[in-house]
Amino acid sequence: MVRGKLIRYDIKTKKDWRIRLIISGSVILLFILVFLFDSVILAKSAFLSSMDFLFVFFAILSVAMYISVPVFVVSLLIFIDSSIYLSRLKKNHFELPENKKKYEHDLNNLPRTQQVENLYAGDSMTGGILYLIAYVIFVAADIYYVIKWTGLGESDAIVLFVMMMLAHLFFLIFAMYLFRQKDTTKYVDDVDIDDSCTRKARMSIAKSIMILVITSIVSAFGTSMIFTMTEYIYKSRQG
Repeated sequence: MVRGKLIRYDIKTKKDWRIRLIISGSVILLFILVFLFDSVILAKSAFLSSMDFLFVFFAILSVAMYISVPVFVVSLLIFIDSSIYLSRLKKNHFELPENKKKYEHDLNNLPRTQQVENLYAGDSMTGGILYLIAYVIFVAADIYYVIKWTGLGESDAIVLFVMMMLAHLFFLIFAMYLFRQKDTTKYVDDVDIDDSCTRKARMSIAKSIMILVITSIVSAFGTSMIFTMTEYIYKSRQG
């Protein structure tokens, strides 16, 4: 049973995800090459395009590609996260674990040559600023939306504006959450050992950026859809 903080990644885990990343990336690359081959060469050759085995091969490869895309994305994110985590462990003077099972998944059992703490406390401020920037950008888009469409007589835009503003509050709330984690009396880095067991683990900059990227993509898509929907309604009313 783990007494202290969990070792999140080891060298073996990083290698495993790198293999998944390479395999899924290779499948995607192969699909792109075959697709280009089909578009450029097979389309001009009636004989080749009529061959059944090529159709079956392309169909199988298409299925493999659709499976490989999410695997590639997940593998890439975890590979990056594990690389950063292991780098932080090394900078904190820990011995990099080949297999965390050897240390019972417990960071307390990992050999360490020097005691340091809160080297990455400033990352909380950096992450918070990034979320604030994202919040300002989305709020600016929201304000532009409501000014544009209410000016054109679309009163329903106010309701959608309020909904977008409420949704985008996530970035402001998360920024405040990260700013709080700068307090070294209440938080420690995820690669630190807190002997008192009273402080919480600070979210790493890598994880906060990953969340920011994902939520920004979702928010941008949602905002774009609202713009498009409002424009469609406006044009339909105008005839």
